[in-house]
Amino acid sequence: MNGVLIRCTAFALFVFGAALSADAALLYSATLKDGDYGGGFQVGTWLSSSPWNASGSTGGDLTTLGIVDSSTGVTFTTRNDVINYSLGADGLGGLRQSTFRTTGTVSVFFKADRNSFVNGQPFVDNYGFDTGFGGLATFGTFMLRHAGQDGNLNTADDRVEILWNTWHNNVWYDHVDNNNDEILLDFDKWHHLGLAWGGPDNDFEVWVDGVLLASDNLPAGVALPWGGNSLGRGSAYNFALGMIHARAFTSPGSPTGVIFADLEIWDEYRALGNTAPPVDVDTDQDGLTDEEELLIGTDPEDPDTDDDGLLDGTEIDMASGGDCPDPLDPDSDDDNLSDGMEVVLGTDPCNPDTDADGVPDDIDPFPTDPGVSSGFIEDALRDLAAYVDGLDLSLFAAKNNNAAAGRRNAMSNKLNAAANAVNSGDIDDAIDQLLSLLAKLDDDPTPPDWMLDSLEKDGLRKDIELIIDLLLLL
Repeated sequence: MNGVLIRCTAFALFVFGAALSADAALLYSATLKDGDYGGGFQVGTWLSSSPWNASGSTGGDLTTLGIVDSSTGVTFTTRNDVINYSLGADGLGGLRQSTFRTTGTVSVFFKADRNSFVNGQPFVDNYGFDTGFGGLATFGTFMLRHAGQDGNLNTADDRVEILWNTWHNNVWYDHVDNNNDEILLDFDKWHHLGLAWGGPDNDFEVWVDGVLLASDNLPAGVALPWGGNSLGRGSAYNFALGMIHARAFTSPGSPTGVIFADLEIWDEYRALGNTAPPVDVDTDQDGLTDEEELLIGTDPEDPDTDDDGLLDGTEIDMASGGDCPDPLDPDSDDDNLSDGMEVVLGTDPCNPDTDADGVPDDIDPFPTDPGVSSGFIEDALRDLAAYVDGLDLSLFAAKNNNAAAGRRNAMSNKLNAAANAVNSGDIDDAIDQLLSLLAKLDDDPTPPDWMLDSLEKDGLRKDIELIIDLLLLL
């Protein structure tokens, strides 16, 4: 909703100027939020009991219509209900009706939900709800689900296709050439759609977010206005948001699963189709626009999607085009420290061992400086000795359990002896103790190893090698 409000404000300031001129031909303006239709009214076009009167005052029960109002905009939940704007005798009069068909503009913001969207017609005219199939349309627009590169509908790469045609002298003319100017827009994103006709350069133009996406000119011998006259009323007697082709006409119907907001109807050509380029909107103020967040997969309404203590935008900036840190992963390097905590500590959230000393950041007392204290090494050696004491005897290369237990105890004692040497400050002795033990785990037959090949053996050897490296840094 904020995106729509901001973009409308920007449009008013930078395109129109400070205010509309006194003779500006703005027929209707409606936010479409919380039931603000700006002079339009709900109409049910299916049952004979549905309201159809141009004043909207008689016939049927409006509470049964499938039109849902919200603070964001209006959404259709059924195919046969519309919000109508009278341009005929009961509305603004025949003059407006006539000029609207010659030069006009209609614009609206919309956002189509990928999961619930169903094809429909966002703008249609007719010349009478009370005429059955006689009140046929002469202005047709279409929103369609368009299959993406995979060629299948209802998949992640689908897009919204926009089409438009008008009726002239019993012939329908298409104004979007799918071969040259196919209009495909993203789901789950606000777009500002504008249709304009009778302009200085083209008979018909389709604008989206301030960009001309399609234009068309009528062939020789055919001219504006579009539509025609019937029953003395003429085309555009009614003009609606939604499908008002004719009473009891069900297909394609109003588009469902689409939020519409900020509708304007003009009886003059408006530059840029009365649309404006989108203003970057950052709803959660995390340094990423809502559009960027939708592409990345982060939550545009949560500044810290993964709750790691870093703003989503901060993580993207830190990644500098890479994939780390990841705003969707609270611990990008899997070192048991959140990305936010690593920034506080000064460690690298993309490196589990920032100082490359072999000690993971989450247990390294000095994670940004290679090496650790002698006390840390002593504790590590005693922890390793306790680990060896708990190893299963089947892991040891021995004739029987007694022999295996002897080798296990000897290895544990070596580790404790090294810890004692570190405690007394005799680093060389500690290293000698560990090298002697390492010779019994190095896969060299001389002397034979004391443990059989196993993950435990490999892990123990690597731990001893790491401790030796740390001792050399003291």
